[in-house]
Amino acid sequence: MPLFEYRCNACGARSELLVAAHTAVACPRCGSSDLAKLVSRFTFKAAQPAKYSEDFREKALPFLRSRPGAAELLSEGGESEEARAFHLTEQIGARVDAALEGM
Repeated sequence: MPLFEYRCNACGARSELLVAAHTAVACPRCGSSDLAKLVSRFTFKAAQPAKYSEDFREKALPFLRSRPGAAELLSEGGESEEARAFHLTEQIGARVDAALEGM
């Protein structure tokens, strides 16, 4: 069930309620059914933070596109080209880091 935020027009209370489809809702504070659904604020966190700069990706993408087989590689997995380039440049960067650590 989705979680929605409501404001009661009768008492002004704000509440988060789990609501099934087509279910009547009531204010948990006063019991009124005169509620207004609010647009809730939200945040998100990238599943994987970028380790390497956007500048690195912008410089690497033309190089990646110029390589034989790049079109197939950049279209793998059903992701957008930008998403796939993100993953590829992260892998390239990790290999460069590993090589530098081994020196």
